[in-house]
Amino acid sequence: MINKKPVLDYLINIKKAGKDTYLIRGRESWVLNDVAEEVCMLATGKNTVGEMSKLISTKFNEKENVVQDDIKDLLLYFERENIIKF
Repeated sequence: MINKKPVLDYLINIKKAGKDTYLIRGRESWVLNDVAEEVCMLATGKNTVGEMSKLISTKFNEKENVVQDDIKDLLLYFERENIIKF
């Protein structure tokens, strides 16, 4: 998965409302934490999961392997929900 390049489904919108960020598809919505928001912003089909992990671990000053595991879990969930494609 590390070399895959995820891309958000074209029907997905990202909206900010106050301090919260939402992922919206039709009548469905998900509240995103800061890391999930970064993942969504980087899921353009141009960045690999490995590149995303490096960028996010640097931004949040976290260990890359921990961030990478979190991102993998999030992307697997997003894939099951048809939010992203590889």
